[in-house]
Amino acid sequence: MRMTDKDITSAIVVREEERGFAAAAHLLGAIPLWGLVFLAALWIYFKERSREVVFHVQQAMMFQGAILLAFLVWLAVEFVSLPIEVLSPGLAELISRANLFLLVSCYAIYAAVCLTGTAFIMIGRPFLYPIVGRRVLEGNLTKSRTEA
Repeated sequence: MRMTDKDITSAIVVREEERGFAAAAHLLGAIPLWGLVFLAALWIYFKERSREVVFHVQQAMMFQGAILLAFLVWLAVEFVSLPIEVLSPGLAELISRANLFLLVSCYAIYAAVCLTGTAFIMIGRPFLYPIVGRRVLEGNLTKSRTEA
């Protein structure tokens, strides 16, 4: 079942008094790895208080998983290039620099999306992360329907 914009807006708009916490979830999500610790603390605090804040925390956590996956790919390429360094140091240096450029580019895009989420929430607009936002929303809506 495809969700309409009205369904999305009604499910994720945060009340004005909670906007700061939801925006903080997106901002804290921009901190690789340590952001997960802060997001988990927010999730624990709000899990019984506000489903909207919890939704934003959950999607920030899922989106952070994407940047951590990119970091693991970077690490794997670095390890694979170690034997290449013995055979061709110049090629290994090129691979390492290209790999680092791609990692930094991914993080820059990731941080920009997190900051966009922070800004959208602060002005009262709904925000979904690319790829993971709809999945988290659909999971939450399905869960809330089965609990009712």
